[in-house]
Amino acid sequence: MFKKSVYAVLVLMLLLVVGCGEDKKMSQEDAGLVYGAAFNAAGTALGQIQSGIATSGGNAKLVADEGSFTYDPETGSFSGTVQSAEGGMANITGEYTVSEDQTTMNYKFDLDFIDWVSTGITLNGIISIVYEMSGANFSWNMTGDLNASGKVSGDVNFDITVNSDGTYEGTVGGYEMGGNYNE
Repeated sequence: MFKKSVYAVLVLMLLLVVGCGEDKKMSQEDAGLVYGAAFNAAGTALGQIQSGIATSGGNAKLVADEGSFTYDPETGSFSGTVQSAEGGMANITGEYTVSEDQTTMNYKFDLDFIDWVSTGITLNGIISIVYEMSGANFSWNMTGDLNASGKVSGDVNFDITVNSDGTYEGTVGGYEMGGNYNE
């Protein structure tokens, strides 16, 4: 009986210490889910930015009657909003440069997520994207801090770079990542 009581007290003390400790770090799997949702949203935004720039009208539509986009070809600056198909929105601001022969393009932009929903995860916060392309080669860097709720909950920071040769490295949610997605 004494052993059971000591064991029960130790378990309760451990639960109390864990419950009163620092904020729990999001699991690597959950951080990966948040990164995936943010990466998909950023890719969608980049496609819409490219479409808006190609249209080059003063107010090209990003998503049929749900978002707006303004691009100044003289300065290369752009801004707009885009709606998530699942709810929420993101404000976009950034710059675009292209070489005279149009073989090198650079996009630098911020996405400010406001209750953006993707795959059951709601995102709030700002990420910054730097996308550089030269010929068939590219580099994509994403940094920032997001708060996630819904399917997974917590704060996730990003600093990851993906290259056209298949290499990637950086941190997602405090976890080191690196490798080659072609292998």
